[in-house]
Amino acid sequence: MVVTKSGDIFVMDLRDEKIVKLHYSASSNTISHIGPDIYSSPYLEFTSSIAYTEMGTPSDVSDDYILVTNLKRRSIVVLTTSGAFVDEITQYWTFSGYKPFKYPANLLVIERESYPIIAITDEVEKTLITGYLRVAYNVLFSLCAPLPHFNWCNIKSLGLDANNYILAADPANKMVHKFDVFGSYICSFNTNLYDVSNISNISRVGPSNTVILDFITYEPWGHENGFARFLPGADICNIKSEILSDRFRFSCQGTDRIIYSIKAVNASNNAVVKDYGTSVNWAQTEITADMLFTEIPTNVRKLSWIITYEPYFNDSYGSYKISQQSQTIKFAESKAYLHLNALLQGFYNGNKMTPDTITVYLVGSNKNTPIYYPEGQSYDVAKAVLDSTGACNLVFSNIGATQASTPALPVFIVIKHRNCVETWSAQPVTIVRDGISFYDFTDSPSKTYGENVIQIGSKYCIYVGDVNQDGYVDPLDLSLVSIDSYNYAAGYLSTDVNGDGYVDPIDMAIVDENSYNYVSIVNPWAWGYGDDEKRLGNSYLKNEFKKKNR
Repeated sequence: MVVTKSGDIFVMDLRDEKIVKLHYSASSNTISHIGPDIYSSPYLEFTSSIAYTEMGTPSDVSDDYILVTNLKRRSIVVLTTSGAFVDEITQYWTFSGYKPFKYPANLLVIERESYPIIAITDEVEKTLITGYLRVAYNVLFSLCAPLPHFNWCNIKSLGLDANNYILAADPANKMVHKFDVFGSYICSFNTNLYDVSNISNISRVGPSNTVILDFITYEPWGHENGFARFLPGADICNIKSEILSDRFRFSCQGTDRIIYSIKAVNASNNAVVKDYGTSVNWAQTEITADMLFTEIPTNVRKLSWIITYEPYFNDSYGSYKISQQSQTIKFAESKAYLHLNALLQGFYNGNKMTPDTITVYLVGSNKNTPIYYPEGQSYDVAKAVLDSTGACNLVFSNIGATQASTPALPVFIVIKHRNCVETWSAQPVTIVRDGISFYDFTDSPSKTYGENVIQIGSKYCIYVGDVNQDGYVDPLDLSLVSIDSYNYAAGYLSTDVNGDGYVDPIDMAIVDENSYNYVSIVNPWAWGYGDDEKRLGNSYLKNEFKKKNR
C-alpha cells in the first residue's frame, strides 16, 4: 500500500492481480473506493512490492508514477496513477555495464529536490541497488556499483528514517540495517523484536534518528501486532562475566558498530587492574576481555568491567548526537566462586590426573553449634569436575545470597567423592561474595585438616578407598573391591579407586594399603578443635584412632 499527499491510496490486491484505488477524506474521516481499479495483466502477476513517486525522472515528462516489482518477469513495472502502462525496467546500469534483475523483491522511493532515488533489493544477488529511473532508456541507472551488502541478512522490507537514510528490515536476525542513498552500509540495529515485518515511513517524531517499526511478534500460544519505536544507536547485548579454568572473562556484543574501551577494576574501590585500550567493533561481533588469575593482585577478589562506547558513525544521525555511554558489569553478582585445586590418590600419577567429579560443601566453623555437611544443613554445596591438573571452578549461590545481608561467614571447605575419604580444609576460609576465592589442597599438607593427605611426587593428594563412604578405609571396603575385581567389573564404579574404568588388583592394592594405615576422615568435631591437636597433625590422629579401635 502507498499513500499520496492528496490522500489517494493505492492498495495491491495479490489475489485478483490488480491495484485498488481508494481515497481518504479528512472532513468525513472516511475511506472510499474511487476506482476504476488498475488491471495491467500480465504486469501485475506475481507482484512483490509497490511504491509511489510524485516526480518524473530526469529528461522525462513530469508525472506521478506507480512502481511495482514483478517477480515472474523480474522487472520493475512503471504505471501512471490512472493505470496506464509506461515502461518495464528489466535491468540496471553500473560502471561495469548492464545487469539484469534476477529477483527484484523490495522497492523504495526516496523523494529528493531534483529527482527521486529508487532503492531495490535483488534477493538472488543478495544486493541493495540504488539509482534513478530513466524511463526513456528502459533502465535503472545505479548510483554506484552494487555490493553484496547483506549476504548475511534476510531483507523483508525497506523504509526511511527522518534523514532519508535507507532502513532494511531483517526479521531473521531481529535487526534493522542502515544504508545511505548510495547503497553504502552504515550500521545495524538490534530491535529485539521477534519478527520485524515492515518499516513505516509515516512518522518523523522524536530525535532525528528515531525509527517507527511496524512489527508483529509470534508466541506459541498466539501473536501480537503493534507499533514499536526505538532509538538506534550504540548499545551492548549478550553480556556475560564468567570464570574459565585459568581466567576471568567478560564478553558482550555491540548492537551497532561501536568505538569502545574496557577497563577491569577492583570492585571494592574502582582502582584499575587492567586497561584493555580502545577498539572498533562491528555490529554483532563478540567483544572479549580476559584476565588471567596470575594477573590479579593478591588483594583483589572482586572484579568489575567498565565498558565505555559510542556509535562509530555518529555523524550519520544528523543533528541528534548520541552521547558516549558507559556500563559497569560486576563479576559474579550475588554468587561466590571458588577456584579449587585438589588431587586424588590413585587418579593422580605424579604428572596428571584422570578427571572426575567432586562435591564440595561449605560447612560452618562454630564448634559449639556445628552446621554439618549434608545438603540442607550446610551453608552451600556445589559440584564440579577436577580437570587433569586437579583444578576446578565452583559456583555457590546460597552463600552469596546469605552474605548480601550478613557479614562474610568463615567456612570449612569439605570435599567428598565417590570413593575418597572426606577431606576438610585446615582452617575456616572466608568465601568472597560477588567475586572469587582460591584454595589449594595440593601444595602443602598443612592446607588439609589434620594433614590428612598422602604425598605423591611434589604434590599432596586426597586418600581414596572409602568405597562405602562410612568415613573409614577398612576391610569392608577391601572386600567390596575384591568382589568387583573377581567379577571383572568395569565402568564408573565406586570400587574403581584409580579411575581407569576397571576394578582389578591395582585397586585392591591401593585400598589394602590405606586400610592397613587406618586412613579415615579427620574433621574438627570428630577429633577436637584445639591448637595442640592441629600442631601434632595427622600422626597423632592416626594413633588416637588405633587406640580407640583395638
